[in-house]
Amino acid sequence: MYQVASLSSFILFLLDIVLAKKFSMPLNEQIRMVSTDDEPGGLVLQKDWIRWIGVRGNIALTGFAIMLITVVLS
Repeated sequence: MYQVASLSSFILFLLDIVLAKKFSMPLNEQIRMVSTDDEPGGLVLQKDWIRWIGVRGNIALTGFAIMLITVVLS
């Protein structure tokens, strides 16, 4: 059981890294380039950025919870 939990948790953390590289980091670059005159465009980017942070946070939290529950139940 511990091996399955470890593998599942590892896969979730890898998924978090892939999502960060594919979505969050490019959004960070776009946000840095937004001028103060383009407020609507910046708000759209901000909403996307917050959404991806939430998705990645949930993935990381799930991976951590899997490991924690496995250790507690062992």
